[in-house]
Amino acid sequence: MTGTPQVYRVVGVHRETAKDTELLVTAVSEANAKVKAELQGVAVTSVEEKIDVPTLTTADLAKEDAKRLGGKARSPQRYMTAEYASRLQKRETDWAAIVAAASGILSLLVVPILLAPVCLIFSLISYYRLQESPELSGGRLCATGAICGVLSIAWLLYLFTVCQRRRENA
Repeated sequence: MTGTPQVYRVVGVHRETAKDTELLVTAVSEANAKVKAELQGVAVTSVEEKIDVPTLTTADLAKEDAKRLGGKARSPQRYMTAEYASRLQKRETDWAAIVAAASGILSLLVVPILLAPVCLIFSLISYYRLQESPELSGGRLCATGAICGVLSIAWLLYLFTVCQRRRENA
């Protein structure tokens, strides 16, 4: 199969989560774009708007993104190549990862005895949710929460042992 690669907008439903999904896929034909989307677990409902890859510019990508977001362009977002456009997907951040990171950072600063277990629990919840749902993002937030939680618990254990030694010496 020969031809100039183009970027196709593929709309469908993710098979595992039943969420509406929109992908930009680089392919040589509409049929090829449909197959690529189905290999990613999307039941395709339509393939639209092909864009020639050689003429694709950062301004074109910005316009496409603004269209997709209903006229509200994000700022500043970097647009590089057509390969980036094919990977450009709207991914939702996992709420449990946000809670894990926020409570982990607060556990280092404010109340470690209360927030350290919370951030570890939400880190585990987020980890398993991210494993199950490929369209969710937040792996780094999840890791941040887990690391901060472990550091908070280590800090509490250190303080506890220091207090015990001072009591024994007094």
